[in-house]
Amino acid sequence: MTKDTRTYEAAGVSLSTADAVVERLRAAVESTGATDFGRFAGLFPLDEHRFLAASTDSVGSKLMLHRRAGTLRWGGMDLAAHCIDDVLCSGAEPLFLLDYVAAAHVDLEQVAELVEGAAEVCRAAGCALIGGETAELPGVYRDQELDFAGTCVGIVERDRVIDGSRCAPGDVVVGFPSSGLHTNGFSLVRTLGEIDPAFLAPHRLYLDDVHELRAHADVKALAHATGGGILGMGAAAGVRVARRPRRRRGGGATRLQPRHRHVRRRPGSACRLNRDRSAGVIGVLVSGQGTNLQALLDAGLPIVAVASNRRDAPALRRVPEEATAVFDLADYADRDARDAAMAAWLKSRGVQIVVLAGYMHVLTPAFLDGFPEAVVNVHPSLLPDFPGMHAVEEQLAAGVSESGATVHIVDEGVDSGPVLAQERVPVLPDDTPSTLHERIQDVEHRLLPKVVAELCAR
Repeated sequence: MTKDTRTYEAAGVSLSTADAVVERLRAAVESTGATDFGRFAGLFPLDEHRFLAASTDSVGSKLMLHRRAGTLRWGGMDLAAHCIDDVLCSGAEPLFLLDYVAAAHVDLEQVAELVEGAAEVCRAAGCALIGGETAELPGVYRDQELDFAGTCVGIVERDRVIDGSRCAPGDVVVGFPSSGLHTNGFSLVRTLGEIDPAFLAPHRLYLDDVHELRAHADVKALAHATGGGILGMGAAAGVRVARRPRRRRGGGATRLQPRHRHVRRRPGSACRLNRDRSAGVIGVLVSGQGTNLQALLDAGLPIVAVASNRRDAPALRRVPEEATAVFDLADYADRDARDAAMAAWLKSRGVQIVVLAGYMHVLTPAFLDGFPEAVVNVHPSLLPDFPGMHAVEEQLAAGVSESGATVHIVDEGVDSGPVLAQERVPVLPDDTPSTLHERIQDVEHRLLPKVVAELCAR
């Protein structure tokens, strides 16, 4: 591929047309009373003290890649974070999100994955997902393809509005680390050939970063870079220089933020270091999204270390990078060597209790012997029934009337260790693997932190 083809124009996206749309519509929009056209979020006066801030966007062609990769839940996370981050640029706090799903023919499981992903981010942001619309539009969309759009509404005090009007030469520009390519720009990305799954990492939510920065600095302007960045500026190793900013309709001039390599942190999930060893210090092993890790963090448990067997595990972004380590089996002679190294690292961090939060490898004695009777897992069935990776599917196939969550000690077998606690979940007549797993997860997120807290107190 030649250099000239690595542009939006060559990928079929006209940036000049996008700019022209903003100007073409300006008169019509401003005729309704709107001002400051072009910001990331439009502002509407709620009363003499507050504005509502609103922004609408979609996941775009990244959704095509999510569908093919089986990561539509990430697509839902993309949408919510994308819209909420736009609202943050005005200084507002998100209130609620509305979504819109459209396809030639609606697939219930696909819609559920998208909405569940959006709901996960909304929960982290304290933003209510209050409703949405689903449309079947044969002839408008190609078969199997779909679109996911949303509108976020927030609120901001008049004296807390961020609009860039106070920016001056000599001000400092700060770029927050991202999770990768964010959400827009994938019409260009798709022209580059086979896409590494790492490029599909969910759009990062910057709520906590903005809160922390505003608590310590006078923030004059915020910009949310998705399909673009700062013209002519490079970022950290392995990240390309962005070509152009995106242009927005709706309430100031577009401002820019550089794109950087990802940092392993998510909002609402600061990793706490508890120096009181008598309280029990926790290490967590993860392989996937890390929703159980998030439940532990939200419970305020003393987690000091998070390890994974996968470099691309999304769960690693839920904690500061300095609290994480990756133990890829390919880097070791065998599993024993890898597990011994992982145990040694956790011990060096003061870990006394290890919790498996979606960790997908069976641990060997090289690890378990270092934490006797102190490695805990949660499993989506009422053990000893239905152990293993496909427990939910096997329960539905067997026609059982109830399932549940089990917290147990980990031994050398597969989900065979002593049971610490269980809670039952009824199986409904119309349950699918997705719906049953979601209800079991709700129980896991409550039961696992409770049991771990009790272990720490012993």
